[in-house]
Amino acid sequence: MKEQSALSTEYVEVLINATTPDGTSVDVDSLLVELAIVPVAQGDPLEGDWAAAAHLRSGVVGLLVGPFGGNARVLERGDYEVWHRTPDNPERPVAATGKLRIT
Repeated sequence: MKEQSALSTEYVEVLINATTPDGTSVDVDSLLVELAIVPVAQGDPLEGDWAAAAHLRSGVVGLLVGPFGGNARVLERGDYEVWHRTPDNPERPVAATGKLRIT
């Protein structure tokens, strides 16, 4: 579980490894990836919870979380589940990727 102070503004990073059914690697850097960070008690993310992720480096995307920065998502202290999805046509894979604790 990643921990972050409620006073800190940082990217919550997610490593995305994607392959085709035959095992060929997919270039994630060319895809739209969305992240949702929702309270653990909520369960699955709702449609309004999703936000476009920033491509930080090869295979790593992130969402800025904290009290500073115009596009940062401000979260209350507590435990959260981090999700990622890649909207595509016809597939739209969604997966939980880890936990975040805001202290």
